[in-house]
Amino acid sequence: MTFINGSRRIFSALLVTIALGIGNLGAAETVRVIQLPGSGIVPDAEIDNSGTVHVAYVDSANLYYVKSTDGGSSFSVPLKVNSEEGNVGGGTYRGPDLALGGNGVVHVVWYDNAYGLGLPRDQWGVHYARVDPAAGKVSGERNLNGRPSDNYSLAANSTGAVAVTWTAAGMYLQTSADNGDTFSEPVRVLPESVDPCECCATRTLFTADGGLYVIYRDKADNVRDMHLLSWPNAASGGSPAFSSLLLSVETWKIDLCPMTGSYLETTPDGSLLAAWETRSNNRFAIIDPSDLTFKAQPKLTTEKGNYPVALANDSGQVLTAWKWRNVLYWKLYGSPNDSDPESGSYEARTADRPGGVVLKDGTFLLFP
Repeated sequence: MTFINGSRRIFSALLVTIALGIGNLGAAETVRVIQLPGSGIVPDAEIDNSGTVHVAYVDSANLYYVKSTDGGSSFSVPLKVNSEEGNVGGGTYRGPDLALGGNGVVHVVWYDNAYGLGLPRDQWGVHYARVDPAAGKVSGERNLNGRPSDNYSLAANSTGAVAVTWTAAGMYLQTSADNGDTFSEPVRVLPESVDPCECCATRTLFTADGGLYVIYRDKADNVRDMHLLSWPNAASGGSPAFSSLLLSVETWKIDLCPMTGSYLETTPDGSLLAAWETRSNNRFAIIDPSDLTFKAQPKLTTEKGNYPVALANDSGQVLTAWKWRNVLYWKLYGSPNDSDPESGSYEARTADRPGGVVLKDGTFLLFP
């Protein structure tokens, strides 16, 4: 048998076998790599309380939604979300963002490719739609901001609260209290202190208690450090009231946009799990949302990686994954302080952003 990088590093071809449901390699079976339907790229995935996995992805400049009720072994027939053929932009770190809302609704945002098609500037913007998985129908499609913008992300919760952030010479927030029926006008987030790097990925999420959190890269004075924004009672409505935590452990001063990825997820105990890249170094950290203190300090996972994903299961394991060129790599930590994680790799079709979820049994699914 062939191994790479030592006795605990599993040969990527063997990982493919595991992804197909064959073989038993102890801890390695905790990670499964699932290929998207068709030629799908830049996926975003969530799992609901019933264990159904929901995935949005781009294929041939269109946005598709699928679900799996058997842990990724099979998917529903892809449902096209965008109504205008070929108007979805996607690639590198850019792709759809998906969130689960009230009454089983799936919310999706994406950026159109009006710029690439040479269309008028008022046709550019962040697009939104809702998917009813039970009925297999799409509704509410609209351009939320109708302006040149980039870097968008989405959060939703079971009470009907929806939040969309996007960047354009500042970070803007639009909210809905009626499960996406209507959205507020854009409100600029902390204009005196937030100067986002527009071409670096943000991630936005609601915690179970209604707090809203956004991870982003700043660019003031060309210092490209990562920050976490916190609005603890966002689901209650009212004017945004954010505070900020500096995540970066090294200052990165660069006079161009590095076009990097980031990730933000909750852990089973309600903590925040953040991941980001700086100079291709990938790190993750665990943060207490109640006071924005580190429960696990930023930890270096790789010195060569793009578009990180970070997930945690009920057993205390943390999985980090990333792309380097067209290879998907991952490390599985027994705990956040594990100094000798297991690792593996999978040769993907593209070098674009991956996605992932955690099943109820603790298995990690990665979508390359």
